[in-house]
Amino acid sequence: EGLDLLRNALAAASLSEDEHIFAEACILPTLIEALFTTNNAPDELETLVPRFRAAAKAESRKKKRLGFAEMRSLYLSARLHEARGRPDEAVGEVRALLALMRENQADVQKQQGPIHQLLLLALKQLKILDLTVGDKMLILSVAAEMAKLDNWTGPRVK
Repeated sequence: EGLDLLRNALAAASLSEDEHIFAEACILPTLIEALFTTNNAPDELETLVPRFRAAAKAESRKKKRLGFAEMRSLYLSARLHEARGRPDEAVGEVRALLALMRENQADVQKQQGPIHQLLLLALKQLKILDLTVGDKMLILSVAAEMAKLDNWTGPRVK
């Protein structure tokens, strides 16, 4: 029932272009996470994840700064690739996430708490980041970015 409510909210989100992008960037990740959690509709995920990625990128461009949604879209894309048996693509998405963080340090520091949580979630849920079977260099890169967030001396944003 909750999935249907989210789908209906997404369908009703067709307002103006700006409102539509914002609504998609807000609603889609919740729907995608619910679909991953319930293991429902893997084919639906194949269309929703790229749709969220496009909305998140558009929102970042509109705001002229890196948004958390854009980083989250890369994580969800990595999850989708891994779930569909495409580990190389999943690794590519995590590398893209790390590169985006390195290129946008000022924006990352402003969103330090949520980004730290996102990286913890990635370490927990992605097999490619599992210490026993994952890509060791990629795991070290994620850990290095987390350490940067932990060592940043500015005000803590949670």
